[in-house]
Amino acid sequence: MEEILFQEPDKFPLVYAGKTTTEKTFRTNNLMSIMGCALPPYPRSMINQEAVDAMDLCVAEFAAMVTKEAAKQRKKERRAVLSVGELIKAMEKLGYDHYVGPLTQYLRRYRESKGKH
Repeated sequence: MEEILFQEPDKFPLVYAGKTTTEKTFRTNNLMSIMGCALPPYPRSMINQEAVDAMDLCVAEFAAMVTKEAAKQRKKERRAVLSVGELIKAMEKLGYDHYVGPLTQYLRRYRESKGKH
């Protein structure tokens, strides 16, 4: 697996974390949709592609940071599968406490809706 150095933005678009162009486009469209919801509808707001790319880089780096922290715990316990609970605990450990409650609640509701307890 190829390691991505997020501190070198000039290399990021070329490697793009091993994703295909289709996967990148899908993620970019999702980001544009989320960012668009935060903008006022009138006057018509536009989002510069450079802003979307910068946000994509931030999202990728954040996900990598949280996953790396969660993987440390998984490795320490010698387990093969990384669970969503470990990701939430990693966010708490990294100082993102304000996300832990909403994410835990969302996970509980999701599991209830899928019949998993």
